Amino acid sequence: EKIASEKIPGVIATNIHRWIKREFPGCFRKLDESQKDYWDVLLNNVLDEILESEKFQNYFDFIIIDEAQDFLGKPLQLLLESLIRGGIPRGKWRMFGDFEGQNIFNSKSFDKKIIDDVRTTDSANYNLSINCRNTKPISSYVELLGGLDNPYTKTLRDGNNVQPDFAYFKNQDEEINLVLENINQLISGGFKDSDIVLLSPFPEGCIAKKLLEKKEWKNRVTEFTSDNKDKIMYTTIGKFKGLEAPAIIITDFMSMDKNQNLFYVGISRALHRLSIFLHEDLKNDFNERLMKK
Repeated sequence: EKIASEKIPGVIATNIHRWIKREFPGCFRKLDESQKDYWDVLLNNVLDEILESEKFQNYFDFIIIDEAQDFLGKPLQLLLESLIRGGIPRGKWRMFGDFEGQNIFNSKSFDKKIIDDVRTTDSANYNLSINCRNTKPISSYVELLGGLDNPYTKTLRDGNNVQPDFAYFKNQDEEINLVLENINQLISGGFKDSDIVLLSPFPEGCIAKKLLEKKEWKNRVTEFTSDNKDKIMYTTIGKFKGLEAPAIIITDFMSMDKNQNLFYVGISRALHRLSIFLHEDLKNDFNERLMKK
């Protein structure tokens, strides 16, 4: 967003969905975002237009891709091959991605062979293993509870040994009370409402929306927006991937079935404070992990 706001001549800074919507609006016609193959159908429509018009073939001299683990499914690989001058084998590009823990959107179509194909080009490969975002206590929780196979080699921010908050709930009413108590503690500790983000694995039925039903909270809580100035925000972990906030509250985890990567992404968003609320069915599993710590 910062690079985009500077409007540097010859530089486009955006996300892939927004760019496609601007350049290929016709590809969205008759598409329902709720359909399972929405993304693949959209990308195939875009590819057809590129091949027919030739306008965007070899369009970019240099592409920098963040969150590359979300890109390397077959349809997006073909799109990149068309857009980069010289394609992936001979073109100029940089890709940054967490292929171990943050592949939460592309897990079904993810093809490790595509990564191997990229690595066999003349590109250089480098592992970034220094944690620049989290404090040391949060970083250790991210390693331990996030299921990382390769721990960080270094964490830059100290954090004064302030440990994450951790609690289990039996039902949603109990979880709401725990979350409200935690928010009040954060506010008492000097955090502003706009510093706090509640993250859930799912959009509907989450604790944050239950807070909106309470008269005293409905004007203090809002859905995530980048220009929020004064309210507590909530969103899904998927929508907040790549972002960060001073205080992160993780809610609504009832199980870890197919949710491990999502959990890792959520807890690694926190800059200063991390609060985790899990269903009591997860207690034995997580207590064992914490004992190792």
